[in-house]
Amino acid sequence: MAAILDVAGAPAAHVVGHDWGAAVAWLTAMYLPERVRTLTALSVPHLAVPDTPRQREMAWYQLFFQFEEVAEATLRYDDWAVLRELAIGYADIEKAIADLSRPLALTPR
Repeated sequence: MAAILDVAGAPAAHVVGHDWGAAVAWLTAMYLPERVRTLTALSVPHLAVPDTPRQREMAWYQLFFQFEEVAEATLRYDDWAVLRELAIGYADIEKAIADLSRPLALTPR
């Protein structure tokens, strides 16, 4: 994050993060407080929040992505039925599916 701010010529910024990005935002504020004017974190609590059954329940999807090919196979299954359900109303779903269907598109690099 410091390198991004440096390249942008920004001594500090308003930092906003959602989901995985919220974890990055929290860590940026913790390790580079002088570079963060304000912090908005959506969907991910501060790292000091107690680990409760409810917190684990809300974070189930993180485990879903930890096992190779499980999430990828689930998304592709039955002509992308799960993705289509999650993206109801998304106008470019067919383009997104075409893009995600390319070889290695769902493979982390």
